[in-house]
Amino acid sequence: RKASILSTLVHAPVRDLHVMTRITNWLVFDGIKRSDSVSDMDTAIEDCKVSVSEGVQCPQYTPERFPCSCLWECQEESSSAWGCQEFNASHSRYLQRQSFVVQKLDADPVNGNRKSCPSFPELSYSPETTLWWRNISDFPGSEKGPTAASGYSTLYDRVVVSSACSIFNFPVYNYAT
Repeated sequence: RKASILSTLVHAPVRDLHVMTRITNWLVFDGIKRSDSVSDMDTAIEDCKVSVSEGVQCPQYTPERFPCSCLWECQEESSSAWGCQEFNASHSRYLQRQSFVVQKLDADPVNGNRKSCPSFPELSYSPETTLWWRNISDFPGSEKGPTAASGYSTLYDRVVVSSACSIFNFPVYNYAT
């Protein structure tokens, strides 16, 4: 009986994880062709890190930039300063955007890898003391452009390829449970 209940509970999440892993591997290892563009991605962590340490709501963190419709039944509603919003349009999911959070300090300037953190513990011991990348076009490897980005050899490659994952991340995230 317990095994049956547990099987029922984990079936959908395990299936979703399996599908996401397979598609991500196909993208990373060029098993499927992706478009020559980069899906729109956003980050506000570098802009907001000082606000968080001061206990102030980040000015970059707005409902327009990071929406949460009441229809979405967001789990983050309680942590958001503004809660969920009512949108006039019934279909407000188009407002969702993939985001990235990548540490900049101690990154290899050629490929963006971080294998050690010599600046710790003086820096990078909290989000507020860590330097974060702000723009994808500044990433190591970005000189090749989105059409040549592939695989995972540079930070730019990894972020551009992962931007294509939004095509299945959002449906899985928004799937009614």
